[in-house]
Amino acid sequence: MKNIKLIFLIVFLGIYIAGMGIGSVKQIKDEKQDEMYAYLENAVSDYSVTAAEGMKSVACDNAKILAVSLFGGLFIFGPCIVAAVIFFKGYAAGFAITAVLRLYGLRGLTLCGANILSAVILIPALLYYGSASAHNLIYNRREKGIFLKKYLVLVIFLTAILCADSLVRGFFSSIFMKLAAALAENV
Repeated sequence: MKNIKLIFLIVFLGIYIAGMGIGSVKQIKDEKQDEMYAYLENAVSDYSVTAAEGMKSVACDNAKILAVSLFGGLFIFGPCIVAAVIFFKGYAAGFAITAVLRLYGLRGLTLCGANILSAVILIPALLYYGSASAHNLIYNRREKGIFLKKYLVLVIFLTAILCADSLVRGFFSSIFMKLAAALAENV
């Protein structure tokens, strides 16, 4: 099975897509739509987070993802943990994007802009990390030296991507939220 990384990559991508679909359906079927829309409208109009505060907030969220994912790269059941992280990211994205698009229509894309940029960076990295970790666990777990070297490279890779995501999403969140607030006022 030389293509095990590709197989795991496809499986993890399917898990992410399933999470997005389930999150979208859950948002549509949620009975508290009016309360959610009132919350979103207030959040957009009252948003006053600076880029630095946004980066710090995203870094805290990404630190949790990093901790869980790093744990998932060490143990034989670890790919299931990484799959759960990927599913949760898909679920949250599907739920949030559907809510924003239902409330604001296509103008809501400005509100989701930072999260969409983040997904372009973060999701491929998580998919790769999960598939490479699974491959490492399957083929190298008995050879500790090789296993730890490859694990360390994956850790450095994922840490760098999560730091980049913190900078991008944290910085652009404040810009896109201000733009969305300006668009909401004009309507």
